[in-house]
Amino acid sequence: MEEKEMLDAIEAGLKRIKFKYTRKTLRTGKEVIDSSCCSRSGLTKLYDVRFLTRNHGVQIVYRLPYEVPEKLRGEMAKYLSVVNYDILRGKFTMSENGDLYFELVIEDVVLERDGDAVMEFAFGMCLGTVDEYLKGFNLVVIGARDALSAFFAAKEAEEDEPSPLPLEDEPSGESADLLSSE
Repeated sequence: MEEKEMLDAIEAGLKRIKFKYTRKTLRTGKEVIDSSCCSRSGLTKLYDVRFLTRNHGVQIVYRLPYEVPEKLRGEMAKYLSVVNYDILRGKFTMSENGDLYFELVIEDVVLERDGDAVMEFAFGMCLGTVDEYLKGFNLVVIGARDALSAFFAAKEAEEDEPSPLPLEDEPSGESADLLSSE
């Protein structure tokens, strides 16, 4: 599947679930799609989401609205390790400066079947995965719990919630700056 076809499938999936997005070309010449959405759990208001094409698929990257303080990064790394072991698809990562991300790659062979439906499902699955562990992220970021007790607190808080809420406006301000940093 060609890059343009993959981006078109992402676009169709976002239109299908009525999410606003921006399709743009980075300074590097790479074309991406940026979007934002609200948390379903109410624990955070905004995720920035970037869709990028890779050699044989699409990478979805959610930027969580945290910057982990340096003194808590070791504990957060432990939390990420426990959470990554628990999830079936995707992975959480932390940058050197403490930014947190959730990443998922969808192979192009899967997109070829029914691209817009696959992207709709993947977008919701990513948001559900991120929301599932949010309470634990919050507890570790503020230093209230160690990694393991934060993980169990997140699992206890897990419950069915409504679908993600689209934002009314395009990403702007600091959120847009973070996404355009490539």
